Amino acid sequence: MSTEPENHTLVMLREIRDHIFRVDNKLDDMREDIREVKARLTSVEMNLATMNNRMDRFDERLARVERRLELVEA
Repeated sequence: MSTEPENHTLVMLREIRDHIFRVDNKLDDMREDIREVKARLTSVEMNLATMNNRMDRFDERLARVERRLELVEA
């Protein structure tokens, strides 16, 4: 009878080990996903900053054109 509890215990320990292994793999996948999302977010932020700079220049140019055509008061 002493072998039954021992085998049961080993089975349970193996299941726990396997579960931890699966969780570790999922965490690794999540870490990789987060890295990818961060890289993409950085790219979006850089593109947004570029677009904001371009819009600022367009705004300045439009204001200059409006002043030269006397469409607005200086």
